[in-house]
Formats: sequence, structure tokens, C-alpha cells
Amino acid sequence: MNFRLTLLALIFIVSSGVVSAQKNAKAIRAAGEQCYDHQQYREALRFLSKYQKMKPGDKDVAMMIGVSNLYSNNISGAKKYFNHLVQNSKKADPIAYYYLAKSYHMDHDFHEAIRYYKEFLKTTKSDHEQRGMVKDDIKRCANGMRLKVGEKIAFVENMGEKINTPDEEYGMVLSPNFEDRMYFSSRRPGNMGGKKTLEGKLDERLGSYAADIFSSRIVNGEWTVVEPMSAFINTSDNDEVLDFSNKGQVMFMFQSPDLFSGHVYVDTFSNDGIKRPPSYFEGPLKAHKGSVSMDVFADSIMIFSSRQKGGFGGSDLYVSKYSNNRWSLPRNLGPGINTPYDEITPFLAKDGRTLYYSSNSTASVGGYDIFKSKYDAGGARWLLGVNVGIPINSAGDETHFCLAKDAMRGYLSSSNKDSYGKRDIFIAYFTTAQNEQLAAATKNSVFYNSYFANNLASVSANGNTSTGSSFNDPTMTSEVTAYKVTPLYYNDDNDVLNMINSKSLNRLGRILLDNPGITVELNCHSNRTNTTNFDLYFSIKRAEQVADYLVKNGVTSNRILIKGLGPNYPVAKESINGNPNNRGKEFNRRIDIKLHNAETSMVNVSYELPNVPFDMAENYLKGYNNYVEGLSYKVQMASLKQMYTSELFTSYNDPMIEKTASERNYAYTVGLFKNFFKADQLKKQLESNGITEAFVVPYINGKRATPLEISSLATKYTDLYNYLSYLSRDK
Repeated sequence: MNFRLTLLALIFIVSSGVVSAQKNAKAIRAAGEQCYDHQQYREALRFLSKYQKMKPGDKDVAMMIGVSNLYSNNISGAKKYFNHLVQNSKKADPIAYYYLAKSYHMDHDFHEAIRYYKEFLKTTKSDHEQRGMVKDDIKRCANGMRLKVGEKIAFVENMGEKINTPDEEYGMVLSPNFEDRMYFSSRRPGNMGGKKTLEGKLDERLGSYAADIFSSRIVNGEWTVVEPMSAFINTSDNDEVLDFSNKGQVMFMFQSPDLFSGHVYVDTFSNDGIKRPPSYFEGPLKAHKGSVSMDVFADSIMIFSSRQKGGFGGSDLYVSKYSNNRWSLPRNLGPGINTPYDEITPFLAKDGRTLYYSSNSTASVGGYDIFKSKYDAGGARWLLGVNVGIPINSAGDETHFCLAKDAMRGYLSSSNKDSYGKRDIFIAYFTTAQNEQLAAATKNSVFYNSYFANNLASVSANGNTSTGSSFNDPTMTSEVTAYKVTPLYYNDDNDVLNMINSKSLNRLGRILLDNPGITVELNCHSNRTNTTNFDLYFSIKRAEQVADYLVKNGVTSNRILIKGLGPNYPVAKESINGNPNNRGKEFNRRIDIKLHNAETSMVNVSYELPNVPFDMAENYLKGYNNYVEGLSYKVQMASLKQMYTSELFTSYNDPMIEKTASERNYAYTVGLFKNFFKADQLKKQLESNGITEAFVVPYINGKRATPLEISSLATKYTDLYNYLSYLSRDK
């Protein structure tokens, strides 16, 4: 009896262990498949290889291991698995032939690659979705066979582990001012955005690192000292450097919360050392239309890729010219360059007539290759692009090519078999100088003259550019008949009177001095912190800095109304998907300017609103402006020379601090109503809470109405009769 019990116990223990092992194996496979589906191939290899040791012989798992090796740049490992799948099956899966061909293709064994691509075609039906792609790859292998034996124009090497990582480095841009400095984008551990899914959601296990912008410089003859750009540039989103202006004072950058949307920004490096928020770029390049790569030449020509309608297919290259403060409408570069496939990452050499770019057409060796085209002045067209050949190009993707000033070195991003994982940055040492980089173009070069001679249509330039001038600028006419009011952006209290804002204020001051009937309203907004009382008080103190500047330059103080609105009416979201949105905070930190009685002058006034990208825009400011238009009411709680510390102030809606520049006291008001009786109800509520000095204040277009205005405008704003009746009863 005891023997039987012991045997049963052993059977139970063994079977329990088997069940547990089976469950554990299933969990490991599930984790590997999840990583594989999210293209986390190195992590997938870790789980799937472990599963294979536990459960050998699973062909589906072997296929996933082979693919994971291929996309982790372990070409030999990939060939091992796919050869095994092909040779040990009576009827091999056509996909195994495809990936075996792809592995030989990446290894530049073009003969074997063609062999297995053809096996794939033999074993698939005519309607298989990958047949067209495979036929294109056979053409690319034929190109590789031809270019592999051609003249080698350069020696190419990986820039090494001080620049590159097992993750991804790409988009290198050389500094236009310093030959020992470069900038690039990278997805690597430690980046500000962490790991995100394709949809932009944080996921440390299945996500990929968001891109940040890095800089590097040469020390002792080698590129080293890689440093991330500051938090002013790098955000929790994907941040990518695109290009610099000719003198290096402006950086163009792309920012995207996910892989499906984004915007292009302009960041200015000012001479005064003051940091300012990058502004939204309104030129011809539109990221939401698939424009994500560009090259700026001589600050007047922009060549960029775009998927906009009307092209040859996929992404095409377009050109736009900047002239008379306007960008011309984009023009397609034509069939010499563009194809039904994708053309991206342009680079125009110093001569202004030689264009390098990347294309994944059937003229490439693998994916994207670097091509080179010359401009034909006589025909006013770009000649057919020519593949620059191996070893610059490979069966991987080569993009973001650029030439150094010495014309002997080139830089590019590549996913070839010598990269550490995904894309790396490589350097090409040319055997002879590339003369197109030694001959400088001029404004009178044939490219400018012939290509844009008949292109008269244009689009507006970036509206954020300031055209301000000093109060006594002799270049201004004696009478200014048109004035565009622009917001004043700031970073902190010390940045309110920065160079750009001072220029704008100089022009505003000139308008006010020339038109004494105009009064000005300064509305200071801020981003939100945890202390609304302080946000409101600090915002009016910033507005006071502007008022003091105008008064010191001759504007009388009683013509200046200042308001501290704090974070009440944001124009941009300060967080997206739970992540901080620094760009939104920068839009919210500003002082809006409003002119009253301008209609009585000869000045035609227009207003520039904050140009917030649609996917981060808020409507609070629009709602506020609609409410204060015409007649509105608020309730004043207190009038003090210092900050009002009562918690009641910020417990009510629409708290605001205001004063004229000539007054010493700050007026603390709450509520915002179009109807007097609702305002009166709030006043009574305040009185019941001990605020016995509360009273209702009427406003006309956001400005406190004077007794004369109340009497004269009652017929236009009939609700004022209710206010007048209240005043008569109160007496």
C-alpha cells in the first residue's frame, strides 16, 4: 500500500512539473511572438531561442528566429535558419525562400539571392502580394552584380562605437560654422522620450526609443564627445535635426509624437545667448503631407521630399525659392530624379547644380541608395540620376548623404551588414576630390535663373519672423498705415525683454507715439505650475516689464492696461498622452497685445495669433476672446499693492489680476459673464464668504467701461440697463 502511494505521489510530482514546464514554454513563446510582432527583434531572439531549446522542431519559431537574426544584422545566423527550413522540408514554405534570398542579398551574394528569389516565384501563385516586390529585388541584385565590379570611388567605414550604438543613428548634419562639429539623430537608451509604441504610447518592454538630437566634435583627430542637445531642443517626442541655415544661426528640426504625424520647427541661435522656443515652420515643407527630409541651400533654396498629390508616386523631391520674404510654390524636380518609388534626403553640393539624394527605385542595389544628378541649364532640367555605386551603397538602406567642405569626405546613414544593429552613421573617404563641393554657386548661377524664371506664385514665409524697429528708426516712413500685432514669447522672467520682443515693442511704441488716441492692452499668459496664485501674480509682473519699457520710451502710463491671466486660457496642450509637451508650454508662455481705439487712427491693425499645430491646439483662448468681445462682466474681490493670498481667489473660475500702468494697486477679479444678473449672483456669493467689498465691473471689448461709455453704449448693449438699475438701487 505504501509503495502504491509513493508511486502515485511521484507520478503527480512529475506530471505537475511537466504541466508547469509546458505552461512556462508557452509563456516564453508568447513573449517572443509579442516582441517579434512589435519588431523588437533582439528581445524576440532571446525568448524564441530559449523556447526552441525547450521545444525543438517548431518551424514557425525557426522562421521567426531567422527573421529576427536578419533584422538584427546577424546575416550568417539568418542564412543558417533559412537554409535549414528550405533543405529539411519536402515542400518548403515560399516565405523561407524569400528570406533566404534576402539574407544572401544583404550579404552581397547576388547570384545566390537571385536563385532563391526565383524559387520563391516558382512556388507562389501569380496573385501573391510579394511577387512584384521580389521581381524588383531581382533587378536590384542585377544592379549589384554590375556595380560590385565597377570602379571604387571611395573607401567606406563605420564611424565606430563612440558615435554608433546597437540601436539607431541617422540624419547627420555638419555644422556650417565649425568643421569639427556635427549633429545627428539617435534612438538610444537614456533619450528623453523613453520607449514608445508606433502610436506614441510609452511601453518600456515593447516600445522603441524615441529619437533625440545629439552633437559630436572632433578631439585628437577622431569624432567623439557625443552629447544630447538640451531639453530646450530634445523633448519627449521624436526629435530629428533636418538642416541648418547657411550661417548656422537657424536649425530646422522635425518633431513627431508618433510615426504618423509631426511638424517642422525652426530654432534660432541668437547672438545674445537668450534661449527662445522653436517656432512652427510655415514654409513649403509640410510634415503632415509626408515631408520629412530637406536641404537648405544659400538660405534661399529649399529642396525637400513630399508625398503630396501630383507627383510621380511615393515621395518625390520638390524645390522652393525664398525671395521677397516669401517661399515660392513647390516645383517637382521632374522625371530625371523622381520615380514611381520614393526619393528622399536631398543634398545640394556647393556648386548649386549637383544633387545627391536617396531612392529605393529598381536602379538601387537594395533598399534606398545614394544617387547623383546634374542640372542641365540648357534644358532647364535635372538629368537622370546615377547610382554612385558600391561601396557607398549596399543591399541595405543608404540615406542622408552629405559632403564635407574639403570635398574628400562624405557622410551617410546606412543599415548595411557592417552596422552595429539598425542604422549607423558611416564615413566615405573619396579617392579624388568631388569638384562640385569646391565650386561655389552664386545668386546669378544658372540654377537660380533658369529654374525659377517663370515661377511667380508664392506662399507666405514664416509669420514668426520679427520686422520690428526702434522708436526712432529713420528707415520707417513718417506715417505707418499698416501694423501687424505679434505675440511676445518668453522663457522666464529674465527673457521678457529679449532682443526679438524689444524690436517688436519698439515698433509698437512708434505706433502709440504717432497715434495718441490708441491705448494698449497687455495680456500675459503662462504655462501651468502647481500654484495658480503665483502663476497669476508672476504673469502680471511680466506684463509690467513691458509696460515699464514703453513708459521709459515716451508712452504715457495711463494708456497702458496690463492683465495677468496666468494659465487660465492655454492655446496648446501641456501634455499629450500623459507625457509632458514642452512645445505646448512654450506656446502658452507669451504676452498678447491688443490695441483699443485703433479705428479712430489711420493705422490698419491686424493680429497674428499663436500658430499652434492642430494636434496640440486648445480652444480656451478662443473661448475667452469670444466672451470678452462686446459687453462682459467680472466681479472684483480686492484691490491691493501686493499678491492676494486668499485661497478663495483661485477657487472661482476666470481669476485675473489687472491694473493700468499708472496705478499702484492690483485689481483681483473673478468670473466672466455676458449677463449682469449672473455676475451679481457671484458677487452675493462672495459677500456670503466674507468678501464684503466685492462689486460687479462691466467691460467693453475687454477694457473696463467708464461711466460715460456705460451711459452712451446702453442702447447698443441693452444688458447695461440692468447694471445701471443696480447702481441706482445701490445708492
